[in-house]
Amino acid sequence: MSIPPSSLSRRDMLKALGIATGIHVSGALAQEKKDVASSAGPPAPVDPGSLRAVLLGFVTDHEQADQARWVKKRDDVDGKQQCASCALFKATNTNVGICAIFNDRQVPTTGWCNAWTGR
Repeated sequence: MSIPPSSLSRRDMLKALGIATGIHVSGALAQEKKDVASSAGPPAPVDPGSLRAVLLGFVTDHEQADQARWVKKRDDVDGKQQCASCALFKATNTNVGICAIFNDRQVPTTGWCNAWTGR
């Protein structure tokens, strides 16, 4: 007696895995956005260990960015790519501001992520 082959092809299984992963990630991002919206007072700082921060290579000090991984930062020979010079950054005081990519959470002016966009 042999075991019948699975009715799902490898391609179908990979599609299902991709859909499940997308649902999980979108749920985590929705929860992150909900957490930000429900907080009163100044926005919380970005957690460098959060999913979005890790996926974008966020660091609080632009000099600590992994240049081997992030070509955009490797090409920044003058060190001008910092949160303070990003089009997505809105300064709130001299050391921090809020970032649209991170649901208006606080980031330091000296930070960096791969979403950096010049003004």
